[in-house]
Amino acid sequence: MVHQVDGVWQQTAVQSNTLEYGQRLLPRHVTLERRGGPLSQLLDELDVGAILRLDVVKDAQLVLNLPKPSAAMNRS
Repeated sequence: MVHQVDGVWQQTAVQSNTLEYGQRLLPRHVTLERRGGPLSQLLDELDVGAILRLDVVKDAQLVLNLPKPSAAMNRS
């Protein structure tokens, strides 16, 4: 992940070990219904009109490493 913190570009490494994973391609003619929750707001911001695939991670181990300054992104 690359992000800006206090005007400085930072890079964060994310590591994952997926233990249980499922994937489903949704059938055609599925209507996406939004009810105003956080996921609906995110889909609205991304201008999503249809969900084509649903990925479910039931059990995983995740590591979010501390951010470090990105030398390439901070050059003036």
